[in-house]
Amino acid sequence: MKALLDCRDELANITARAHLLELALLHTNEGGEGVYRDAICQQAQDVARQLSKLQETLAALTPGDK
Repeated sequence: MKALLDCRDELANITARAHLLELALLHTNEGGEGVYRDAICQQAQDVARQLSKLQETLAALTPGDK
């Protein structure tokens, strides 16, 4: 049960980061410039990695649901 709660918390964290990225992208012209654009790209990659890790964790918790 704790593992599922941890997954829920992690999903909330990922969702919050994704919303911040969305806001950052909405307030840049054509995806930002230079370092700012690179920072947004890095954050997007981090969110993608977090989602993959969460997916693996959930798959391990529910082995019958494939």
